[in-house]
Amino acid sequence: MIMWENVTKLVREQERLKAEEAVKSDQRLNNYLINGKLSKALKLSLKMNKPRLTKKTLHTLQKRGELEHALQRLSIDERNILFQSLVQWNSYANQSSIVQEILKYLITDTLANGQAISADQCAGIIAYTEKHYQRLDKLKTRLHVVDLLLDTM
Repeated sequence: MIMWENVTKLVREQERLKAEEAVKSDQRLNNYLINGKLSKALKLSLKMNKPRLTKKTLHTLQKRGELEHALQRLSIDERNILFQSLVQWNSYANQSSIVQEILKYLITDTLANGQAISADQCAGIIAYTEKHYQRLDKLKTRLHVVDLLLDTM
């Protein structure tokens, strides 16, 4: 004999509580952003998996000169989440500057603390980093040629 238990009310209550918690988290995140508590906003946006808000917060921190301080406060789990976003963002040339700055800090700090960086993590970054470096090198060469041409005039 098979007995079924009706768990509809329980499932609906769990979904309601989950939705309520999401609204509270969104409100807390917005309050952090409005009140200029960007380090807390960064941590919460990473926890909530909000890459667009994470990127916006990072850009604001960079403009304020507070980026390194905020990165120092991230846990290892938060850094790993951020690293995964950096792999995606690094594929776009217009975001490569901030990505490279964050990577420089994260890699330097990780190695300084005796931690290892996995080959999988590095593989996602290396290809586009090399591409950005080559692009900048070509730009530097072009600027040098322009300087030479201007000097001869």
